[in-house]
Amino acid sequence: MQWKSVVHYQDPRTKAYLGSPSVLRLPDGVLLAVHDFFGAAVKNRNGECGLMAVYRSEDNGLSWRQITFLDGAFWGNLFMDGGAVYHMGSAQEYGDLVIRRSTDGGFTWTEPKDERTGLLRRAGAGRECPNYESSGVVEILRGHVVMPFVEMQGPWGGWLPERYGMFLLSAPSGCDLLDARNYIETNQVRFDPARLADPAMAHEHSGWLEGSPVETPDGKLACFARIHLAVPNYAVRFDLSDDFSTLSFDYRDGLIPFVGGHSKFEIRRDPVSGVYFTLTNAYTGPVEHKILVARNELALAVSRDLRHWHRAATLLKDDSGLVGAELRQKVGFQYVDWRFDGDDIIYLCRTASDGAANFHNSNRITYHVIEDFRRFINGIDL
Repeated sequence: MQWKSVVHYQDPRTKAYLGSPSVLRLPDGVLLAVHDFFGAAVKNRNGECGLMAVYRSEDNGLSWRQITFLDGAFWGNLFMDGGAVYHMGSAQEYGDLVIRRSTDGGFTWTEPKDERTGLLRRAGAGRECPNYESSGVVEILRGHVVMPFVEMQGPWGGWLPERYGMFLLSAPSGCDLLDARNYIETNQVRFDPARLADPAMAHEHSGWLEGSPVETPDGKLACFARIHLAVPNYAVRFDLSDDFSTLSFDYRDGLIPFVGGHSKFEIRRDPVSGVYFTLTNAYTGPVEHKILVARNELALAVSRDLRHWHRAATLLKDDSGLVGAELRQKVGFQYVDWRFDGDDIIYLCRTASDGAANFHNSNRITYHVIEDFRRFINGIDL
């Protein structure tokens, strides 16, 4: 397979699987990485998943050393603010929203015990509503730390995106990010398929989740997100008010043709070229079922204006010879977390291949480097 190194391998026979990768280069050059575990084998005493592993690489990603576990951490994203490392996410699969801080390069972390120490929003008991999913990406925009979430409403009935309300939490950079009082919470926006220009694009489980906040070319704030539709290759764009308080979605033009969009993606703007980049699961399978899923190809896509996206390169493909439905069922390169790293892009991938239980139940977290990434925009009419 096409990776620089494997951060962690988990034998599928353990019934434990790997998710939510995130990677960060620290000021001293060390690479910090995290991922969580999911599956029946890793549920806690409450019957939920909530365990995260932390790794460091001191040889530029060639090898990795696990340094600790975080109990009560799931989904989420790494970021830095004020010289400290943070991880913002959930306490478990559907649960409280929490944030932790490390001031020693990831070896030790604060514990979110209450609203002054990192407990940002309390969820209902078990999977009682309100309850949260936190698989978005943290960005610092206009001096604010910003992260999207979704809240689930209604009685628990499984993974049902149509019940999700998108909202964002933000706090001023440099403040005490462990204090819940410092956060602004937007309103929630719920998906209404009847308001689409073509309601037939949706199905009974259509909805959005897993957002990526970004500043637009004209200086506005927005959040792009994954959406499940009956047709492939779309994403949604929400508008965020300048004071970070109001989130809105325009059904006339908020649905954007995209490379992929049915799985999590992150969008960032290259400060040198001004071009937006994303690593995304391009959908290449047939439209043969209601919830489109195909994560067996990872593509690099680019845009100048956030509206017109171009597939610039194929980054990861299976080389085992699998084809068709078996390929889509057995292979996944997904939930990529990536960063600009000088002239390169570094990324961590939730990888299912070479004997994984299925495309979703990943058996590896892999580390990759795209060298000289700007070469991929040469010759593309942006």
